[in-house]
Amino acid sequence: MVSVALWSAPHGGTPHRLPASPPDTEAELENWVKSDPSLVRDGLVAQQLIFRTRERLDLLCIENRSRWLIVELKRDRLAREVAAQALDYVSLLADMSREELRSRLQPHLDAAPQSTRELVDDLLAAETDDTPRELGAVIVGISADEPLLRITRYLADHHMMPMAVVELQAFTSPSGDRVILREETGTEADASPAGTDSGRPSLAVEERWAKVHASAESTGFGAALHRVEEVLRDSPVYLRPYTWSIMITPPNNRTRYLGVIGFTGKAEAGTAHLSYGVDAILEFFPRLTAEQIRTALGESPIKASPDDLIAFSERLAALLAEGAAAGQA
Repeated sequence: MVSVALWSAPHGGTPHRLPASPPDTEAELENWVKSDPSLVRDGLVAQQLIFRTRERLDLLCIENRSRWLIVELKRDRLAREVAAQALDYVSLLADMSREELRSRLQPHLDAAPQSTRELVDDLLAAETDDTPRELGAVIVGISADEPLLRITRYLADHHMMPMAVVELQAFTSPSGDRVILREETGTEADASPAGTDSGRPSLAVEERWAKVHASAESTGFGAALHRVEEVLRDSPVYLRPYTWSIMITPPNNRTRYLGVIGFTGKAEAGTAHLSYGVDAILEFFPRLTAEQIRTALGESPIKASPDDLIAFSERLAALLAEGAAAGQA
């Protein structure tokens, strides 16, 4: 756990320490995340999903169009016991048939946007009996014990179980508004900063690249993906492979989203899904402007052809090279 304190310092005035004000209930914390899922992850699919054991999962997301992500929220300090609860939910989700999962999601999808329903259908259609369902977990609370962080690191390094811990600490500003500070501890080897030793065999990343190349080939994007890798190889980004998608991240913060290339649409062979985040790019390339980004990259999200994908990667490479050069000037 990192000890954090915040001060408000009006121009020319005396700094004033902001009092901590954690959420009063777990429901309040859940409402924060539901109102803005990017506090934890984008891709919210269901809230309070009921398992056959009658237990309820706080949130279920789809991360990067490739992976089901269980999200467990705790208002209090996160102890190591919550890792067992998260793993139990992961195991329940892993054992569900595609038909059962679709049935349990249906009440949540009835009121969901069309894009969310399509995403669920795409991911379920991409699953096969020979390919295990890709799963991960995020545990969210106001602080985390070191034993919990140690367990999540061990699971990632030795058992390839992606689990992250997100701490959301809240403070009250002089105006009475809450200021929320978010800190994430990522646990995936291929999400480690460049040049660090994560402890997980590099074969795991090679296997993911093999899987995503197979997915690209199955949807007519094999050659296009090879070209994208060539274009972005020397760019200030890292390409993080999943089974059916690639997340574009900053090279030194590989848990953070800049964009996604997805190949999950089996029913739409010849079409890939592209998305990027304007605010995410601005965070790591602050010399750019939102207008520059939108002008260079076009709409998001979009469905793209192989030629569209290559053109997007070329525009992205040029844009980020410009942003990196401006930051060094």
